[in-house]
Amino acid sequence: MNKLSSRHYLPKRDSKEALKELNQIFGCEIDEHEPVEVAKASDQHLLLIQEEPLAFRHDNHYFLTLRGLIKYKPKRRWVMVDKGAIKYVSEGADVMAPGIVSADAQIEENDIVWVCDEGHRMPLAIGKAIMDGKQMIKAKKGKAIKSMFHVGDKLWKMQG
Repeated sequence: MNKLSSRHYLPKRDSKEALKELNQIFGCEIDEHEPVEVAKASDQHLLLIQEEPLAFRHDNHYFLTLRGLIKYKPKRRWVMVDKGAIKYVSEGADVMAPGIVSADAQIEENDIVWVCDEGHRMPLAIGKAIMDGKQMIKAKKGKAIKSMFHVGDKLWKMQG
């Protein structure tokens, strides 16, 4: 996934809409006037903001990459795991409910969410919710999030 292809700037209107969607979904504050490039890397459609791959497209919606999460510090769609889960989640493992200590209660099943550690709230992974946020907190067993991206994977290592 290191090679970018089909790289071009989005028209201003499309760029503004994409950034507005990211702000709404994640509760962050990205300048909606920022020029945005779109590029393809393997099977991923990426948004490059200031030359960095800070968002991706999935099922016709935009989501922040791990680098985007670090830069924009979102307030929504987060799931916090305990110290025992950090190593596994960082290596790409799915997130099991017993490792979850807290979660955004507004998360719905099938939402794309980001996983962070309880100590520093640093993003560890991005995945698809298998249960809603309230269930994640209450569940004593089972898989809660199907991992899509994690720290150290090809997308993490990619430069704009």
